Amino acid sequence: MRRVNSLLLRNRKILADLFAMHRSSANVPLSELYLKGFSPSHFTHQQKKAKNQLYTYCYEFGYQITGKDCIKIIQQTSIE
Repeated sequence: MRRVNSLLLRNRKILADLFAMHRSSANVPLSELYLKGFSPSHFTHQQKKAKNQLYTYCYEFGYQITGKDCIKIIQQTSIE
């Protein structure tokens, strides 16, 4: 359980750092995530938004795959 939580927290930190860096940019290259050690198989939940857009979350930071090699990172303001 500690190992999984450690991976989730690492993914969250990577998403948070990239969100802060690319806030004005719509797309972030997937290569940036993988270079930092991101593990796409570890996430806390998924959510479908408008137009069947699937967002994958690590705690309050989520991402949507927008292209072959790009994602859009969002921050959830309130967790229900």
